[in-house]
Amino acid sequence: MVSPPIIIESDSESVVNCIKGNLFLVEIDHIISDCNFMLSSRSNVSVAFIKRCKNSVAHALVGVARDLGSKSWVGTVPQAIAAIICKDSPLLI
Repeated sequence: MVSPPIIIESDSESVVNCIKGNLFLVEIDHIISDCNFMLSSRSNVSVAFIKRCKNSVAHALVGVARDLGSKSWVGTVPQAIAAIICKDSPLLI
């Protein structure tokens, strides 16, 4: 069975370029090597740059994790996140 495509988005253009092999930064090369190793274990995975202003859900998730003291939750999506998803989703307009 073919796995569905996965797109990992980052608002760090330098990191995305390093992962794609278009840039080399010695300061983060060991982290990039780890990322590429993990990415190579999956098929159909790509990494894309996304502007920070378009990455509002990720930043909101960090805030929720910081405020709640947790990096995950079970059940209902936190209201702050649901509001952003609904606002950004073209399917819900």
